[in-house]
Amino acid sequence: MSGYDEILLRLEEILSGSSPPFSEEEAEGYRREAAALRDAFLHLDDLIVVGIAGGTGVGKSTLINALAGSEITPTSARRPTSEKVVVYRHREISFASRLSPDILELEDIRHSSGDLKRVVILDLPDCDSIRIDHRRLLRQVLPHTDLLLFTTDPVKYGDRLFYDLFFSSDHAEENKVVILNKIDLLAESYGAGRDEVLGDILEDLEKKLAARGKGEKPTIFPLSALEALEAKKVGREVPPAFAKLERFLHALREEKLRKRIKHRNLDSRVASLKEKIRLRLRRLEASSKVAALEEATAEAEAELEGAAENLVLGVFTPDFHRKVARLLTARAMRTWSVAARVAGRILRLSAVRQIPESSLLAERIKVFRH
Repeated sequence: MSGYDEILLRLEEILSGSSPPFSEEEAEGYRREAAALRDAFLHLDDLIVVGIAGGTGVGKSTLINALAGSEITPTSARRPTSEKVVVYRHREISFASRLSPDILELEDIRHSSGDLKRVVILDLPDCDSIRIDHRRLLRQVLPHTDLLLFTTDPVKYGDRLFYDLFFSSDHAEENKVVILNKIDLLAESYGAGRDEVLGDILEDLEKKLAARGKGEKPTIFPLSALEALEAKKVGREVPPAFAKLERFLHALREEKLRKRIKHRNLDSRVASLKEKIRLRLRRLEASSKVAALEEATAEAEAELEGAAENLVLGVFTPDFHRKVARLLTARAMRTWSVAARVAGRILRLSAVRQIPESSLLAERIKVFRH
């Protein structure tokens, strides 16, 4: 039994205890998640599933077309294929999705490139689609990917939904790659200032990712998928920026690297589950402490009221009760010590025969203070 298997099995046993700290429904949800992770550890394969994710019109389909070297899927700002997941895989490799065919429609496209033989590439629905079913489909597919290419462009890289998608994924940070697509448009807009503007955008993008990240600097590929696709169509070399991305993906030919990617993701998912349970326990503990504090406060208030009443009734004559009560109330005393000092001051300033002997008064004040 592996170390991971032991950890997850132990976690399942704890969650199955007779007196879980949270509801049975919550415990069952955590047990299912732990069991799914343990099953994933026991059935690891070396097939890498790469998901291309991002918003509308950032060029995800153009990117997969450029990787394929031809237009295997239509491109449009309106994304007519959003309800489908395009699967680009080697013709000798089978890809059996664990998602039900009732909720997932696949468009299966095969290739014969040896460099990507053990790699399956998915063109995913838009993260900012106005259709709820598209966003739900995206959430269902993401956990079945190993490496994510989060794609954006110089216009939409600041969109909140892009960052929400990036950080909602429980993939290992090193397995989340950012593609800044359409950099060719900067030359059209800024001419000779293109490189300076691109540098500013990359710096801002890195800051935005670092602001919500865990300190690890993400890998960013600034490129133009359209230029790469057009180059491949006429047999030219692709731009260096795109060639760098291809080398990155072709490195997945190494079995050792593929397994490392999968293990790092499972590490991250186990850590995420443990942190989720820890935070939930802390909230439950805090809730119980707040309830106990409220109960103790109510008891203390009742005791304070009783003690104050006994002090007033025992020290002062009836016609003086109202004066002391009004004065103490007006000062809104919150602690016994302050109330005792006020009462003592009143008694010292009042030279009337209604005040009892000093020894009795001192004893009552002493009781009131404690």
